[in-house]
Amino acid sequence: MNYPLFITVLFFSFLSINCQAGLFRAESETLNSIRVNDKNKTEAPTYEFVSASFVNEKRDFEINSDFSMFADPTGNASNKAYLYIMDARYSVVPDFMTIRCGRSFDVVNTVGPSSVDILSAEFYLMNKQVRLGAFVGIERKLESFDSDLHSNIAGVRADYHSDDRQPLYLSTKFEQRVNVSNNNSMEDLLQFSGKKPLPGAWNPEFIIDSVSDVYNSNLNRLEFGFDVYPSIVTFSKIRFMTYDVLPQTGIEQPIFSLFSTGPLYEGRYQFEKKLSPKFTGSFSVFYDDYLLVGTQRTSGLGGEIEGKFLHDSGTKFNNVVYYFESYGGTAIGDRIGAQTETSKKNEFYGLLDMTYYEKITSSRRGAFTGEAGWTRYLGQKFKLTLSAQASSNNVLKEDFRSVARLTYLLWDEI
Repeated sequence: MNYPLFITVLFFSFLSINCQAGLFRAESETLNSIRVNDKNKTEAPTYEFVSASFVNEKRDFEINSDFSMFADPTGNASNKAYLYIMDARYSVVPDFMTIRCGRSFDVVNTVGPSSVDILSAEFYLMNKQVRLGAFVGIERKLESFDSDLHSNIAGVRADYHSDDRQPLYLSTKFEQRVNVSNNNSMEDLLQFSGKKPLPGAWNPEFIIDSVSDVYNSNLNRLEFGFDVYPSIVTFSKIRFMTYDVLPQTGIEQPIFSLFSTGPLYEGRYQFEKKLSPKFTGSFSVFYDDYLLVGTQRTSGLGGEIEGKFLHDSGTKFNNVVYYFESYGGTAIGDRIGAQTETSKKNEFYGLLDMTYYEKITSSRRGAFTGEAGWTRYLGQKFKLTLSAQASSNNVLKEDFRSVARLTYLLWDEI
């Protein structure tokens, strides 16, 4: 029996009895493989991913759940279960006040996306042109599977958008974070963002987003730029950014800390044009300046050229040629993808990524990754995906994998 799905359906069904009729959705995905571990023992890891949600007819009450379970029938690996999302939202006063509680992946209240156990309240004013919010919670790092790795957080936010043809969007957030797992280090984070379409030729749109740590007097991130539309089939993006997150604060190490021990500065330009109803071309270039060692700074640059093509048969093709150059070396590669439907129930896809690189250590070699897959819809409730993968790089000379994935879908009115 699919126990995670059964428990979820039972829970939400009981919940719906105490609420009103509404829409219930559930999805269960099973992933199984066979491997030999570092002790030369065979393992058969089985992953079960379950997500479910319920919303009543009035849409003033909603609950969401997302969790996974891991089991190994051979007994050579430990069984585990992880809860990612289990939260509820209720409109206390329609069009004025909403509360939310539980574990969620929050992108609205917190400064930056966070997995957090949260209690929040939101208020709407001026026909929802103004939104005010406050929250308290515990930020988690779920991918580490370490419950001790967390931060206590609390904050407030305010959003505003004008009611005209070229609306102004403004948002500000304040979040106090106490990093319990890092000697109770403090962060007072202040975020400000805005967006405003401007009148004139090319329909320019100005964008700004900044995050600063008031407690440590540090500008964590600043990004600003323009989006312009010279014609209905042409798009350009210009961005300037600086990024500097203190590595000793927070429960997560930012990806930029792998490259720079201080402020990183970047400029980026992207251009895209629909050359025909079936072909779109684009290119982008960027330049980075970052701290290498001590006070020594270095730079890197790169770019991509991409083409997207839609065949008369419905098959989609895309091809990306990319190039990167920095202190550590250079890399050039080609990434190709295709996707097609032979019927309403059959889908095929293929991916191929080839890279050649030269490193500062005089290493010269290539890396390769390829994947092909088939998806078949079985009736109204099941989706079967079979795929094969092959790769070769400086870590694995040869790596071959096959994956079978069965997804169960349930979407029904209660």
